[in-house]
Amino acid sequence: MDPKGQRAKLNDGHFIPVLGFGTAEVKEAAKSEALEVTKFAIEVGFRHIDCAYVYQNEEQLWCTFLRPELVRPALEKSLKNLQLDYVDLYIIHFPLATKALEKCKDAGLTKSIGVSNFNHKQLEKILNKPGLKYKPVCNQVECHPYLNQSKLLDFCKSHDIVLVAYGALGSQRVKEWVNLNHPVLLEDPVLSAIAKKHKQTPALVALRYQIQRGVVVLAKSYNKKRIKENIQVFDFELTPEDMKAIDGLNRNIRYYEFLVGNIQRHFGKRRQDFLVQSRVQGVKCSGEELFPKDENQRLIFDSLDLCHMCEVPKSEALEVTKFAIEVGFRHIDSAHLYQNEEQVGQAIRSKIDDGTVKREDVFYTSKLWSTSLRPELVRPALEKSLNNLQLDYVDLYIIHFPVALKPGEALFPKDENGKPIFDSVDLCRTWEALEKCKDAGLTKSIGVSNFNHKQLEKILNKPGLKYKPVCNQVECHPYLNQSKLLDFCKSHDIVLVAYGALGSQRIKEWVNPNLPFLLEDPVLSAIAKKHKQTPAVVALRYQIQRGVVVLAKSYNKKRIKENIQVFDFELTPKDMKAIDGLNRSIRYNELLLQKRKIGVCLVIEAKQTMDPKSQRVKLNDGHFIPALGFGTGAPPEVPKSEAVEVTKFAIEAGFRHIDSAHAYQNEEQVGQAIRSKIADGTVKREDIFYTSKVWSTSLRPELVLPALEKSLKDLQLDYVDLYIIHQPVALMALEKCKDAGLTKSIGVSNFNHKQLEKILNKPGLKYKPVCNQVECHPYLNQSKLLEFCKSHDIVLVAYGALGAQRTLQWVNPNLPFLLEDPVLSAIAKKHKQTPALVALRYQIQRGVVVLAKSYNRKRIKENIQVFDFELTPEEMKAIEGLNSNIRYYDLQHFVDHPEYPYSEEY
Repeated sequence: MDPKGQRAKLNDGHFIPVLGFGTAEVKEAAKSEALEVTKFAIEVGFRHIDCAYVYQNEEQLWCTFLRPELVRPALEKSLKNLQLDYVDLYIIHFPLATKALEKCKDAGLTKSIGVSNFNHKQLEKILNKPGLKYKPVCNQVECHPYLNQSKLLDFCKSHDIVLVAYGALGSQRVKEWVNLNHPVLLEDPVLSAIAKKHKQTPALVALRYQIQRGVVVLAKSYNKKRIKENIQVFDFELTPEDMKAIDGLNRNIRYYEFLVGNIQRHFGKRRQDFLVQSRVQGVKCSGEELFPKDENQRLIFDSLDLCHMCEVPKSEALEVTKFAIEVGFRHIDSAHLYQNEEQVGQAIRSKIDDGTVKREDVFYTSKLWSTSLRPELVRPALEKSLNNLQLDYVDLYIIHFPVALKPGEALFPKDENGKPIFDSVDLCRTWEALEKCKDAGLTKSIGVSNFNHKQLEKILNKPGLKYKPVCNQVECHPYLNQSKLLDFCKSHDIVLVAYGALGSQRIKEWVNPNLPFLLEDPVLSAIAKKHKQTPAVVALRYQIQRGVVVLAKSYNKKRIKENIQVFDFELTPKDMKAIDGLNRSIRYNELLLQKRKIGVCLVIEAKQTMDPKSQRVKLNDGHFIPALGFGTGAPPEVPKSEAVEVTKFAIEAGFRHIDSAHAYQNEEQVGQAIRSKIADGTVKREDIFYTSKVWSTSLRPELVLPALEKSLKDLQLDYVDLYIIHQPVALMALEKCKDAGLTKSIGVSNFNHKQLEKILNKPGLKYKPVCNQVECHPYLNQSKLLEFCKSHDIVLVAYGALGAQRTLQWVNPNLPFLLEDPVLSAIAKKHKQTPALVALRYQIQRGVVVLAKSYNRKRIKENIQVFDFELTPEEMKAIEGLNSNIRYYDLQHFVDHPEYPYSEEY
């Protein structure tokens, strides 16, 4: 049987042989071998030859040539290598755009164009592209009995796209491309039994399976015996029972995990996650390099769009806003950050001029961006928006995000290392500036966005509040229904406004692309089908019936018209309850505030919703201490210079409470870090709460002041915020340091209750300790000492809150690892947090100030997220139950001292 006669018709009228010969060789094979085996394949009957530029033996379009201007030169290079006038099929090797390929087809350089490794959403994006001239004739994907791609096959068939299977025999186990831990397909007992029955090889059975499904299959081998065998695929037929048995082998095993050594390290994601990323990224054009890498050997990616290879033009905002007003929308939401207010304003004025609306018919919302949160910048920012809009006023002006960035023209200010530069701003002062804008008639109403309930409370409880926020605009949809925040807002007569109400637009700078698509949810789809509406309209209606104002964002005119139909039907109580049940606390817009350059992701970590500075505990002398602190003590093997970098990083990440000590021998470096972040505008001195400690060798009264002065000299600071006795002795000399203005507050560390009583009962006590810093964690919860301290208005500060760093000089290495505790792990899993964050959160909910010590940047960033969740009473009780009186820091070298603190129960 000549396989040329077994062909599949493509949607452009051409035909493709259903059996193809794949030419990608294993790494060890010589290029000359491609010549011999391809000649042999043609001799034995193959008429469909599959190759690619990336195989370096030449034809497909590789990722480094995906920019439109590079597509035709890439094909011409292939034709030059092949010494042919045209190819029959030219396809995109990994997901990106088709427009430039259409030009290659028009030029006669290829008969057909297609794609490879596209999922159904990427195909839809191509198929729905305005002005599409030629749809893809095929989609070449990994496909075999362990990954039968049945859904993708159905989708392709429904759109007259041929599915072409590569890896149809499993894989050649090439380590650069393939996961070697997967089972060998051709050893499968089901395939072997069917092969034995038909007197064929398992490989032939796997190939025949694809052909009978209507899949074009590539048989790749450099072994002449197997090449001859493969052509026999037309000599037998599988029975329906055979086909059913092979269908049953599907396990979603993907052999080709694409660049597992590079892409996964770059993204930290699975291969299927990378397919989603690939919708918006190609590999950076880098000359002849197939896999261009940066100096850290990470792949360099190029920013591209799947259909247009550009962002939505600003002019599009003009047209869609006019269209939205024409179809009935009267609430228009924009922001300075969106950089399109000039076009949106033009659209509004145009529809006023043509009589469609009057100005009072349109409710326009603008937003104050994070670089303008300083009070003196608020009104100029609003006036700039009004100037762009060419309007006299806005209807609503809201704070876009409760995290301040350094003022300036840059929306995402960065330092020389590409790190975000934060600004220290009291949001209550920002709010006062908004009140003045309202009084000046520049805005009718003022509100907030992305505020949690504690941040709202801060505004509501502000002394002298003139106008409370009218609204809080937050991400809200069936997967994140914000029911508690909605109840809170209703109780304070604040309107909740939902953005991201349809899930997300999967915009890479803002959205986690790995989350499920809301509008594909079966519950929403079933309700939509019942009401003869779209899932999108159901999601919008759900919010309206809850009393939520909802923003429907789309640049698609068809969807804009659909969305306005939200008032044409009503959900039943049963529908509402079913949609309520979809809540999974999934947040699409993680507000990473990303800006991308070629191959570089510059991320502003504003992910934490609560500035830890505002989570403070009042000390008994009237000062406040942030509830979360950054501990700087490190093992001796860590270089001192590291303290500079990690302390700067901690401040950048949001820490404002820095804890150090003379004993740590790094105050010079810590001080350098603090001064650096003051100098670059990240913080002011008053934003930082710095704790130092007097060590045991300086406890004689006459040595205390000189010890503090030495610390201040090392730090190059005028004062510390808290100075505490590192080990138990009296604090009369510390009172003199406070009187001298060298420290704002004084406290103790490692004191038991009797040693505290001794201080508290001292005749003539001038200042009692504001805190007692002790080892405290779930295995040593210090509940009695905590009660004692609370009863005397002394704050307990926890060190070693995560167990210990296992430093031999200080810690008993035979004790269990706290962070491996199954109870902590289970609670962490439930909240999608780390055991470390659960241990920190436990302390904060008990009213304990906690020090999170780490020199690992990833963990430092994680620790600041401690304010993003809350433990339940049951979880707090479970953690209380872990107390075992295990002390990691037992300070055995002090055990013979009469004041050794751990002789007492607490």
